[in-house]
Amino acid sequence: MALRLTDLPATALIIIGIVVLLGCVVAYENWRLMRLRQRSGYHGAGLGDAYPRYRPWQELSPWMRALRVSVFICWIVTIGSISTVGYIEAAALRQPKIADAEFVYPHNVKGVVRLFTDQQEGIYAIAKPLMIGFGAITLALIVVGRRVEEDWRERKLQEALDRLSTEV
Repeated sequence: MALRLTDLPATALIIIGIVVLLGCVVAYENWRLMRLRQRSGYHGAGLGDAYPRYRPWQELSPWMRALRVSVFICWIVTIGSISTVGYIEAAALRQPKIADAEFVYPHNVKGVVRLFTDQQEGIYAIAKPLMIGFGAITLALIVVGRRVEEDWRERKLQEALDRLSTEV
């Protein structure tokens, strides 16, 4: 059975629409700022911008490329899991508090015990640990990546200062 976009509930369609719209806005703003910077002729004059803030992809070592790709993948899994858990918990708020034939799995949702269906329980049992696990992994990878980039920026700044001091 294929799932079509029209089969999704209205809430899921609204969330998907908002995410796509925000992604388009971010992409447009990045493109616009790059164009403004190119047109202005400002390309990093001065000591503060003597080195780029982030290394271009071509200059990254294979380990840093793997780290960035891993962060991206973990972030996608985390966001997908958060969305899934949130959707199931939001749907559970409209479900009964007393068990019947369809709703048999109790969960504490927003401080109230609500019951999940078999399908919701199966998805929730996978999405909740993924959300927590990949969230922690994403955070750890981001911390490591930021530290490596900070060390690189400090080294580049020191090289720029050394160049200036030897030229004078």
